[in-house]
Amino acid sequence: MELLQLQYFERIAKYQSMSKAAEELHVSQPSLSSCIIRLEKELGVKLFDRNGRKIVLNSYGKYFLNMTRQILNLVNECKVPTNEKALMERINIGFMNYNEKMFSLIGSFSAENPEVGFNVHGSTMSQPFAYSAFDFIIGLAYEGIPLFRHELTIGSRHDYVIVPKNHPLAEKESIAFEELKDEKFCFLKDEDGGYESEYKACVMSGFIPKCAFVTNDAFYKLHYISQGNVFGFIPNTWKEVYEKCDKIVLIPEAGNLKETATKLYWSDATLDSEANRKFLSYVKEKMGGSSDIRE
Repeated sequence: MELLQLQYFERIAKYQSMSKAAEELHVSQPSLSSCIIRLEKELGVKLFDRNGRKIVLNSYGKYFLNMTRQILNLVNECKVPTNEKALMERINIGFMNYNEKMFSLIGSFSAENPEVGFNVHGSTMSQPFAYSAFDFIIGLAYEGIPLFRHELTIGSRHDYVIVPKNHPLAEKESIAFEELKDEKFCFLKDEDGGYESEYKACVMSGFIPKCAFVTNDAFYKLHYISQGNVFGFIPNTWKEVYEKCDKIVLIPEAGNLKETATKLYWSDATLDSEANRKFLSYVKEKMGGSSDIRE
């Protein structure tokens, strides 16, 4: 597999058009088509569904596109600046689940250690992860991270219902899913059509939620819900962010599932870097020397 194949594939996938990709890359369409055929043969799977001259990414193609973009981003990061003094040591962190506490620690560590930079990748919809690309990964305890056998508990997750401030349900101490069957919602939805887990919880409670606004971006969800027109769900890790919105209130889900621990994971290779060791020590110190650490 060649880097050029990945670059060509990424452009074709972006436009889902050989002609547009060829025009941007200044390459002939037959050359592009031949490149993708070789790539698919090497992978042993098709990346596109073809209908005449029209091409559409299939499910594996979407997965491979996510991996490809992570690889290309890493390649770009490897390009050494002309001025070597400008080259900062960088820490790569992958967020499988958003955690406000870790974002705050990254910010405070950066302020105290300006010689260290961060590359942060977020995946709010559990998209595929190239685990080996990261020094640290933030995820839930039940997810498990291949090769990342060290972990530190950095918090717990439980969920809140987002309620418009002027709605009658805003006065309740907790809300059951059944009470929400007549309301309108904002949900996250990934490119494969999968909704966030609370959508399924609504269905399991006996109703199909009315989706007034659907997006694949957590911050679009935040901006829409903050207007106070619809309901939604968030884990407690987003609580501080949403509490700043004056048109909504956050109410715990009734009968919430048992709290799930949020973990910081790292591998043996992570500790080969002085910057990584320094950051990990910093996190452990700020977490108050948590005893819930698996080495």
